[in-house]
Amino acid sequence: MSKAPRGPIDWAGYLAQFHESRPGILEDVFSRATAGGATPYRWLTRVVSNRAKTVLDLSCGSGRLGRELDTSDERTIVGVDSSMPELRVALERGAAADAADGFPETSIGRQGSWVCGSPLKLPLADESVDVVVSVMSFSIVRPLPVLMAEVARVLRPGGMFAVLAPTNRPMALRDLKVMARMYAHLRGKPRLPKRSQDADRRYSLTKLVTDAGLRKLESKRELYRYPVYERQDAERFVHSLYLPKVRPERIEATIDWLDKQAAKTGSVELPMPMRRFAAVK
Repeated sequence: MSKAPRGPIDWAGYLAQFHESRPGILEDVFSRATAGGATPYRWLTRVVSNRAKTVLDLSCGSGRLGRELDTSDERTIVGVDSSMPELRVALERGAAADAADGFPETSIGRQGSWVCGSPLKLPLADESVDVVVSVMSFSIVRPLPVLMAEVARVLRPGGMFAVLAPTNRPMALRDLKVMARMYAHLRGKPRLPKRSQDADRRYSLTKLVTDAGLRKLESKRELYRYPVYERQDAERFVHSLYLPKVRPERIEATIDWLDKQAAKTGSVELPMPMRRFAAVK
């Protein structure tokens, strides 16, 4: 039996290995989670104006959000990510995946739409984009003030910033129960990098955008649920979690448990509460 890793987490190394070994897995989970028939991607895109011509998908991963936003020949989508394995999947899921998903075949599948670069030093000119959107980047990229400063730098005056991030509410009692049982099988919980290297300092999104010269527009929460019907669904969800302190055998035990629960009851719905936050420059 392996032991859980001890000591501080090497987040840079862990995240690089995670996205190298499982590129596209976060997209696979987010695109299957729904609330009212819509995915979190669709919820985020609803705040983006039809008049926005240049949209930056920050930490774009395998590109689903960008494809969701590529609704007009007059709109340019630029996806930036530091993970080449994720960008390779974005290219593979380009034009062919668009057709399979019901999206029109557009420029998002072409190589020029994807750029390998650091979110902390974006390869874009000052005030060059109308909208910056992102899923998960403000949960894992550090330091947050540098990330926010880059967003503010590339946004044009009047431009919008909109981000989607996991949160801990809302959840019903049944959601709390299923997650408690899942964590009991894991003997641990998913983790995210600390908000700051200085543990005594906390950065809220409102403070971050205000310090960067932006004005908060909204902060809303929505509960999505991811359905587990068979083992593949369980594997996809559990392997999408950041579990740097959980032993591999506990991960497999949790997948086994979810698979058995789904076989017994027909399905298991796993809660995914999300927060949508928007601001304007």
